[in-house]
Amino acid sequence: MPVFEYHCSCGLLFEKMRPRRKAQEAVTCERCAQEVTPELSAPRFAFNLTPTDSGPQNTGVAGFDFKPDPVIGADAARRWKEVAKRQTYKKKLLHATGAEGKDLSRTFDGDYTVMKPEERLASETARNMHHEAMDRIRSEKGGKEYLASKLGKG
Repeated sequence: MPVFEYHCSCGLLFEKMRPRRKAQEAVTCERCAQEVTPELSAPRFAFNLTPTDSGPQNTGVAGFDFKPDPVIGADAARRWKEVAKRQTYKKKLLHATGAEGKDLSRTFDGDYTVMKPEERLASETARNMHHEAMDRIRSEKGGKEYLASKLGKG
């Protein structure tokens, strides 16, 4: 028996299992007792297939099987080009300034800038504090207490 979805004007959304022959018959809302007709809802089914590997799976449609989706492929190619372009830009910036990769910081507009020594120190300090906190949280002893004390709840 299919499941039908009902949405009453009182705001209640509910489902009922009913035979198809009674699909268009109204049912009574459990909250306000109004008559409610079913709404069209998405079909509920799943393919009975367990993926065996990370490759393309058999969809049962010959035109789709074993052909990579061209939209996904085009999007991936575009994104990899952006990554390569960004890496080239970073290398040029590092070469021009004599800085190291750890001295770069990404700006809000997606550009890169070389951090000043005090900014670099603040960045390293924050990163070290983060790692220390995560190590303590992961350890069985003192993790919750440490986090609570740092958040002002201890």
